[in-house]
Amino acid sequence: MSNIASMIDYPFFFGIFLSIIVIFTLFFRRLYNKSSFLQEKSSFLQIVLSITIFSIGLVFGFGLFFTKRVENIAHEKLEHETTLTCSFLKSSIDAELSKIDAATMSLQGAPWIIEFLQNPSAQTLQKANTVLDRYCYAFKTSVVYLMDTNGVTLASSNRNDPESFVNHDFSFRPYFLNALKGDHSSYFANGINTNIPGYYSSAPVKDSTGKNIGIITLKDGLAILDSIFSSVPFAFLSNSNGVILISSVPEYRFKSIYPIPDSLLEHYNSSRQFGTAPIQPLNLKFSSEDKIILNKKQYLVKQIPIQLSGWYVTLFYPQDLIFNTRLTGFSFILATLFCILITISLISLNRVKQWADKIYSSEKLFQSIFENAPEVIIVCEMETGMIISGNTLANDWFTNIDNIKNKRISEILIPSKADNQITLPLNKDQLNGVYSIDLTSKTHFVSASGIPIFFNNKPSLLFFLRDITPIMETSEALEKSEQKYRELTESLPQAVFEADQDFRFLYVNRYGLQTFGYTLEDLQKGISVLDIIAPEEIDNARENLKTIMEGGNPNNNFEYIALDKNGRRFPIMVHTNTVLSSNNVIGIRGTATDITERKKFEAELQRTDKLEALGILAGGIAHDFNNLLTAVWAGISLLRIKIQSDPESALILSDTETALKRGKELTGQLLTYSKGGTPIKVTTSLINIVKETASFTTTGTNVRCAFNFD
Repeated sequence: MSNIASMIDYPFFFGIFLSIIVIFTLFFRRLYNKSSFLQEKSSFLQIVLSITIFSIGLVFGFGLFFTKRVENIAHEKLEHETTLTCSFLKSSIDAELSKIDAATMSLQGAPWIIEFLQNPSAQTLQKANTVLDRYCYAFKTSVVYLMDTNGVTLASSNRNDPESFVNHDFSFRPYFLNALKGDHSSYFANGINTNIPGYYSSAPVKDSTGKNIGIITLKDGLAILDSIFSSVPFAFLSNSNGVILISSVPEYRFKSIYPIPDSLLEHYNSSRQFGTAPIQPLNLKFSSEDKIILNKKQYLVKQIPIQLSGWYVTLFYPQDLIFNTRLTGFSFILATLFCILITISLISLNRVKQWADKIYSSEKLFQSIFENAPEVIIVCEMETGMIISGNTLANDWFTNIDNIKNKRISEILIPSKADNQITLPLNKDQLNGVYSIDLTSKTHFVSASGIPIFFNNKPSLLFFLRDITPIMETSEALEKSEQKYRELTESLPQAVFEADQDFRFLYVNRYGLQTFGYTLEDLQKGISVLDIIAPEEIDNARENLKTIMEGGNPNNNFEYIALDKNGRRFPIMVHTNTVLSSNNVIGIRGTATDITERKKFEAELQRTDKLEALGILAGGIAHDFNNLLTAVWAGISLLRIKIQSDPESALILSDTETALKRGKELTGQLLTYSKGGTPIKVTTSLINIVKETASFTTTGTNVRCAFNFD
């Protein structure tokens, strides 16, 4: 929620505010002035919803804006307090450590200390102890002690205590080793003898030549700092390696913020800087001015360095003030929203009462319409399909509505198609279709449609049944008529076809497919009327078809040379008419007749006519020729009488008579043909034909034929 609030600022807030107002205004205007009850109910609900959303958006947006502003103020206040607290802790630590370091630097040049190291005796020892006691009291340190260059304690302010440092060897301590090199040394560690942690400040004691003759050390238990840290909820002081030295949470002391290397752990263990207990990591991951969650509580992290290099003061400040501020803002939002919802609820309850009155009136009106509807209305349970109610017409259909109550709708309605079976639970789309129903010993067809309703607090379907028996009977008669004409079309001995506006075949009867050698598969792939016309007549056929489509040629009979699938050419006669839909031409329909036999008959008829004319001409010629032959025959007969004594001339006359006889027979055939008779075919001898042909051929020559027929 805080993240959402942080996104809202003045421009963004006002943008959302104006957008909601515009949307609400447009939506309200669109819903205004609704008349019907259902529309009024829907509109009211939408208006209430839109007002609610608008109010919630307004209150929520303003509340977040207000909460964010107050939260920012609280956050700034918390940041300021955290910074002041960290600065106070830093100043306190720096002042305390600086005081100890200053005391150490002052003590390293004390004359009685130098005198004791140069001339050790009981008297000089007493003076040195006096100086150590004075400094320990003045600076309120735990202990002040003096070591020789070997790290052995020579004098100490706690010499009279059970845990006296006198004669103890501290040569292994880093603060001694660093001071022995001539430098001031700062060190925080757990006391070996006292087991009390403290801050060690060491400095070398030098003679007049600058030679190290001893080491002076002040240990401060930092009780003042412990009391200061204990007043802060969650703060600690850590060294450069992340080890916590002072903490307001006691169990965090001498634990590391994050895991430290094994080599450093070994060093700490060998020097016993933090005692003998292992250093456990806390695994606290944060950076300066970050946030962290500890024990399900969120803290603001502030970390600043102190004067010692690598040492940090870290403060975890609880964000209770921010959360309390945020809670206050959210409480304001919830309280305002609650008031808005209460107000809207009261308005809605008043409107619901008005609706209840309208629903009662509407129910009465529905009951009247239900009972007097011109269609059968049946109510069925959606889950079981049981019939639970029906209107007056349903009571008339079934004699008494009680006869079908507690029966399933599937027992009353018989599906007209196999894929229209009634299954449970019912749904509004399942029973939309045609069913049959037995009424008064006669099967009636009904169309059913349903809408889902709640009846007696149960999900139900309201079915409307309409008797469509006359329509179904008419449809069945039309189907039979269509089937009859289809069978008639399929049995016609001529091609019947239908094509679209692009002259692609849509239908061709069986005879047409056989005539042109195509199959239904070929037809489905797409065949044009022009594909069955010979190439030389395609242009003519196209022009004729266009003329027919435009309604410009009343003569729709055309003859073409057709091509079948195998390239066979044959003549056809095509009769075509247009197909209309809404007075628009959508295609053509027609017949194509193979007129090959007719063409042959016409050719034969023409030949017969020519032969008939030739027969008349031949009859006249034959008659005249027969008269000529008769005269020639008579003349030859007279010549034969006169030249009976000349055998050679008689032979010539004999041949001439034979030729005349043949001519007479030919004349008889011509006369028979001219009278429409059929010539009589008789058997003749090939020998005589050969002899006559040879004699006729050699007539007038000196050639004589000799015949030998075996």
